[in-house]
Amino acid sequence: MRPYEYAHDNYDRLLNERLEAPKKSIGLLCSFHDAHDSWRLSWNYSYNDLKKTVKSTCDELNMTFDVISEIEYSSDWAEKVMHLILANDFLVVDVTSPRPTVMYELGIACSFRDDASVLICKMQQAPMPSTEIGQLQMVSYDSADELKGFLRRHTAQDTSHEVEKNLRLLHYRLSPGEMEMLIRLLQARGKHVQDKAMNAWHASVSGDGEQSYFKLAAVKELQRLGLARFDYDYNADKNQSEWAFHATELGKRYLRSDYFLKRHFPPDRIDDIKEGLL
Repeated sequence: MRPYEYAHDNYDRLLNERLEAPKKSIGLLCSFHDAHDSWRLSWNYSYNDLKKTVKSTCDELNMTFDVISEIEYSSDWAEKVMHLILANDFLVVDVTSPRPTVMYELGIACSFRDDASVLICKMQQAPMPSTEIGQLQMVSYDSADELKGFLRRHTAQDTSHEVEKNLRLLHYRLSPGEMEMLIRLLQARGKHVQDKAMNAWHASVSGDGEQSYFKLAAVKELQRLGLARFDYDYNADKNQSEWAFHATELGKRYLRSDYFLKRHFPPDRIDDIKEGLL
């Protein structure tokens, strides 16, 4: 699967998983094999040392560490790379050993993630991979402690604009049917707040007769986009269990956003609606 195809099918869902995860995460992209250059032999710093340094920093920061195992020749290598790039809050791309696979991973990471999310680094003694790569914002380290310092500063950056950019583009991708289901969810949320059910973010998709198929199809697409999920819930008003769809964390942020509200409601109602959503 091409990177664009994978991102089209999975970007929003993985973004929501990042938002709902209990911990932030760092994904490491680098060469699995150590080059045998004279500068490296004198430095004696290996792939395993790099991995241990990043992992120990994650442990100190209470973050999750992610790295691809040695599967360069595996048939699903490209998908694993894309998953690591999209599923982690921060990325570290080490170009000390600039093998073709690492350069490919660097290009994909810079294409699909914001600058604030990607730390490009190399050992200070290592030559620059190329003049073009040298034009990117990159840090050089000469010890594990120095690399840890770069990692701490990198993970302290605000990456919320990645979410904001995604919210801004979402309404271009939603069909009228999907928008209709989001409005239904918004209205249900308002009723839940009135009933003091502050944690409730769901709406029923049952009992719509011939329209139920189309509504279920719309919710299925919202689920693919990471905006909603299905659950089989008990409906106290009807005294029966039925299928309902729930807003995810990404879905809640979208429903609260001006990008959604200004498209569907007059300006003088938006503040009241936001207050009703809490």
